Amino acid sequence: QSIVFLSQNTESDRKDADMNPQITFIIADDEQNICTGLTNIILQCDPRFSLIGCAGNGTEALSMIAMHQPDFAIMDIRMPGMDGLEVIQKSVDSSPDTCFLILSGYDDFTYAQKAIRYGAKGYFLKPLDVPAFCNEIMRRSQTLVSEITKRELQQQQEREAQLMTERIHFLNSFLHGEITNTSHAHQSFADLFPFLKNIPSCIVIYQLDYDDSFGEQELLSGIKERTDLLLTAYPHFIW
Repeated sequence: QSIVFLSQNTESDRKDADMNPQITFIIADDEQNICTGLTNIILQCDPRFSLIGCAGNGTEALSMIAMHQPDFAIMDIRMPGMDGLEVIQKSVDSSPDTCFLILSGYDDFTYAQKAIRYGAKGYFLKPLDVPAFCNEIMRRSQTLVSEITKRELQQQQEREAQLMTERIHFLNSFLHGEITNTSHAHQSFADLFPFLKNIPSCIVIYQLDYDDSFGEQELLSGIKERTDLLLTAYPHFIW
């Protein structure tokens, strides 16, 4: 019985998931001074915040959101061509993960209700309460970062599991003589084990002959301990 084990912590060049991703914003308002003021407020709230751009009307905002899919879209409710509510209504399908926040000069509960129904996550009145606005985008950005980190970790784990499967399949095929093309074998090895490139390495293969008196975990633990001692001269080894 031939057994090949690959340790998931042998890749020295593995990159950790970025724990501080950039949080992107698009601002949509037809008043330039408001766009400039909001830009300064957002960029001063948190160093992770970055501005994709400012749209001067609803049509431009709709196009920018669909193209860039920002984390946040700050929308004026009244704009030429298309109002903020219509932009939100048309953007939820093309950019479902965007958090829409509405700015309005109208303290009208009906507008707020409609904005929430269309998918807005917040409703702020002009002139803007800056501390309340910063607190809101900071709170929602923390939730967003947590979701991004969780999603990236899951994707990384899925990639590693797939890579592990491919490595085990390759080594088993190689050991059983199913890979006869030498150049193909070299290329596959280089692709699957890039961290071993130009590094003195070896693979230890055990042919096991044992009875049922040993538990599987006990047996594997003993093999690993012995191999660790044998391969101390090698900076990388495969389990």
